[in-house]
Amino acid sequence: FEVLVVDNASTDDTRAVVSREFPQARPIALPENRGVSGGRNAGVEEARGDVCVFIDDDAYFPRADTLMHVHRYFQ
Repeated sequence: FEVLVVDNASTDDTRAVVSREFPQARPIALPENRGVSGGRNAGVEEARGDVCVFIDDDAYFPRADTLMHVHRYFQ
């Protein structure tokens, strides 16, 4: 799995926190807020995989193995 974190021109410490707490994630810093669709499009442009799963900062996966289920579905 590849984890991308799109920072849609935040003004807090998002980039530093992501780099420190999630070193396996690849941050993408946008110079201006492009909105939800613009942020997701920026992530898709940088993604290397065949399947993209989006989750916003105010959401979470209900189970730790959710992405494995998505992966199996697309296999």
